[in-house]
Amino acid sequence: MNKDFENDIKSLLVPKTEREKKQVALFLPPYKIEELDELVKELAKFSNGQVNRNVLLEKAVDNLIKTLPSIIEEYELVEKLEEDIKYDTIVCPSLPSGLDFIEKYDRWEFVKLDSTKIKNVKYLALYVGAPHSQIKVYMEIDRFEEVIMTDKQKKYVIHLKRPYYYIEPGVKLGNSNSIITRGVKYTALEKILGAKEYKDILL
Repeated sequence: MNKDFENDIKSLLVPKTEREKKQVALFLPPYKIEELDELVKELAKFSNGQVNRNVLLEKAVDNLIKTLPSIIEEYELVEKLEEDIKYDTIVCPSLPSGLDFIEKYDRWEFVKLDSTKIKNVKYLALYVGAPHSQIKVYMEIDRFEEVIMTDKQKKYVIHLKRPYYYIEPGVKLGNSNSIITRGVKYTALEKILGAKEYKDILL
């Protein structure tokens, strides 16, 4: 028997796994289907008609199945690392006038926080911007008061306990770009007290 001819015939046969395929309904906006069909037409020019919409969708699903496990594994690792990190302090950016505000009102206002992390937070520290550019003070937190803003965002007023503890010398910004001080940072008080530069407090 002609071996080449035999192989040609076998190449036309559909494997069992192909015969056992199940149909799945996929709902896409019309414009996406049109874009996909245009791509299929372009690819068909170079594939002797072997490329069609289903072939491309199956390739995309295969790639998704191969990619997702590593993404899930990475995400689970990040979550585990976060669980292992012991944070008890939030660092908030402040203008120099913030120091006068806390001394007068014993609170820090309208902070956006992760509600799942609040239970672990015991201290608030302030990074005071230029001309100070350093973490200058920390204080014990009395309680968190939830506030719904006019734009429906949930934020917190943080009520503070006295005394306040001024850090001398403060934790300076150092060589880092000031952009890293924006927003709330979760860290440990012992890291702040042992830090030389702002980057040293980052978990």
